[in-house]
Amino acid sequence: NYVSFLSAQAHGAMNIRILAANSQCGTSTQAVLALPGSGITKPADLAGKTIAVNVAPNIQTLTITRQLQADGVPTAGVRFVAIPFGAMATALKAHRVAAISEVEPFLSTDEKALGAQPVLEQCTGPTAGIPLGGYITTAAWATAHPAAARAFQRAVEQGQALAATDRAAVQKVLPAYMKIPTGIAAIVNLNIFPTSADPAVLQRVANLMAEGGMLTAPLNVTPLVFR
Repeated sequence: NYVSFLSAQAHGAMNIRILAANSQCGTSTQAVLALPGSGITKPADLAGKTIAVNVAPNIQTLTITRQLQADGVPTAGVRFVAIPFGAMATALKAHRVAAISEVEPFLSTDEKALGAQPVLEQCTGPTAGIPLGGYITTAAWATAHPAAARAFQRAVEQGQALAATDRAAVQKVLPAYMKIPTGIAAIVNLNIFPTSADPAVLQRVANLMAEGGMLTAPLNVTPLVFR
């Protein structure tokens, strides 16, 4: 996910190059879920609660925080804990967390299996279409292997173009790739598949990170995109 790598870049942990885009946030592809009867039915109910995310901090913590701020919900008391996507449903059912931030196909699976209900959509308003992740390498590797980097870039862009225009092709590979039933593959919501890593679009992530205090200074994404 871009948030983790941009944070690493900004803090001098590594020097990255973004080779290709993977996905942008699609409608109903990421959401915070809560159990029926939990008393959590709307964003305001998440104030002071513990929410499971895959990695903290990351794109999930960024989108949740921004959405809560947009709804006027205090974020200071919200606590994020790292739990793998596949284990979130168990943690929620055992009441180890108050809510979970799931992505597809886990989102559809948990809604179906637990009756879990979305209480906050993470891909709407200020975060609609926000870039989620991409294919990233080090600047040193990209400089040493430009031909391989461009070949990889072209291959990914061809795959992205297919995924963006042919849902059936995506749906066909999901059961084996994601280890999910064909019935779930048929109903999952898909993210947006961009065919290039557009610096102007990626800048949105860095800007939101700076606004949310995840960066101590503005970060220019343009030099980080491999060309």
